[in-house]
Amino acid sequence: MTASKRFFLGKDDPDRITLENVFPVGDVVFSTPFEEAGRHHRVVIEGGEPFVDFIAEHIQGLTEYDETNPYGRWVAIAPYGDDCGLEIFYEPLDRKMAAFRLLVFVLRADLVKACDLKLSSVSYVSVTKGHITCLNQIAPLPEEVGNGQIELPKIVLPPPRLN
Repeated sequence: MTASKRFFLGKDDPDRITLENVFPVGDVVFSTPFEEAGRHHRVVIEGGEPFVDFIAEHIQGLTEYDETNPYGRWVAIAPYGDDCGLEIFYEPLDRKMAAFRLLVFVLRADLVKACDLKLSSVSYVSVTKGHITCLNQIAPLPEEVGNGQIELPKIVLPPPRLN
């Protein structure tokens, strides 16, 4: 078993699982290392500052969620990197829990149940290993998860400045 990478580059890491289009609006991307060893798994949240700030206000519900979860629990939330981002840490009951399951199924279910966030009915998941995309497909939100009520705000961002 390999040790956890000390630095994970989020959506730009060469060995990652990425989930996009999690919310109906915004440019938010969730990513996790392709392989993670150790006690905790991490998920990085990156995107435009207003969207990440809004998520930060509501995501605290993950660590406070006390409903019995057969897979584990969310234990911490921290800022990520120099740019606008968050990092959330999950303590699985089974240390061999697949990062794919955490990102695509557990995270989205908990965002709905613990945070009441409204998610897209279809997200896109990609798996990249050594800069090569191994998987790129849709990931429908499971019907049994339902959906939340709190929507990300529809923000119109100005176009980037040309120098």
